[in-house]
Amino acid sequence: MTPDQIIALSRATEQSDGVHLIDFRASTSVFYRPLYLRVLVGDERRSKKRLVNEKQLGAVKTAFVVAMLGWVVTSVTLIILIVLVNFFRTALGIDVFDTPAFLRYCFLD
Repeated sequence: MTPDQIIALSRATEQSDGVHLIDFRASTSVFYRPLYLRVLVGDERRSKKRLVNEKQLGAVKTAFVVAMLGWVVTSVTLIILIVLVNFFRTALGIDVFDTPAFLRYCFLD
């Protein structure tokens, strides 16, 4: 490897602190198989030439990323809204249905 390649490789693999607006990491196990998720959101620092070479500027790929991001934001917002509405409904003693709530039925009875 050339010295320039070694320097570029060391820059690419070094830990970056505070570079990304969102740096979310999670590990879990699904059906006894360990999974790791990492989501990074931040400013694009790659050159336009590099993006074109890596085929990262296509309309289909951009539309897919925007759709997935919209889906994630909508899902998280909906979950938070449901939890908050349920919390306030319970705190105010409002019963929507005559039967016990599903979670209360599962865990308390």
